[in-house]
Amino acid sequence: MPESLFIEVDHCQLACQGQNLAGDVFLSQKLDEGRRMVSVLADGLGHGVQASVPAAVTAAMALEYVAWNIDTAKAASILMDSLPVEPRRHISHSTFTIVDAHMDGRTRVFEHGNPSFLLLREGEVVPVERTVLGRPRWGNRILQVSEFETRIGDRILLYSDGVTQAGMGTDELPLGWGEARAQAFILERLRKYPALSARRLAEVVVDRAVGYDGGLPGDDITCGILCFRHPRKTYVI
Repeated sequence: MPESLFIEVDHCQLACQGQNLAGDVFLSQKLDEGRRMVSVLADGLGHGVQASVPAAVTAAMALEYVAWNIDTAKAASILMDSLPVEPRRHISHSTFTIVDAHMDGRTRVFEHGNPSFLLLREGEVVPVERTVLGRPRWGNRILQVSEFETRIGDRILLYSDGVTQAGMGTDELPLGWGEARAQAFILERLRKYPALSARRLAEVVVDRAVGYDGGLPGDDITCGILCFRHPRKTYVI
């Protein structure tokens, strides 16, 4: 990866209808004097404040652990240990995806419960091998870990289940938009508009998802994007 790499990060988010506060949280932080970018998408169980609190704590803890030079894999395991579990369904009160991207191209992604992230390259989805980790104390909950090299032009796309479940129960999408349809839509947009910024691509995904919900979000909807590109020059006259 060339030294001139720039990681552009942005996101778009809508709260579930009737809620003033989203139950999804997206945070990013530069570390190691700008040589590393860590981004976290956490999705709290439920909606509103009840969901926002565990999601905010999860995202903040992930960034703090990594900032304290705790290895990201160890940080993700600590999160799994510390997350409260809903007693009836035995699921975490917050799911999360952590992207740990270095300027030399080394990238690791840690996933628990969220829809699978996408690695996009040259208008296609790059298959990523995932290692599944489990611990007896986690019960049936698992952590998926991916390691790969990013290139100039790559994008990493994260979204909450408010995207994949958009339109659920409608005649058009009785099971929701789904990962396959969402992925096909994203690829079609990028092939038509390959220069889309991180912010604009996130907005396009969220706009389509809320459209399937009839214009009123049926869940918290969040999409976060990391774009790996050359820095651009700005001239001030």
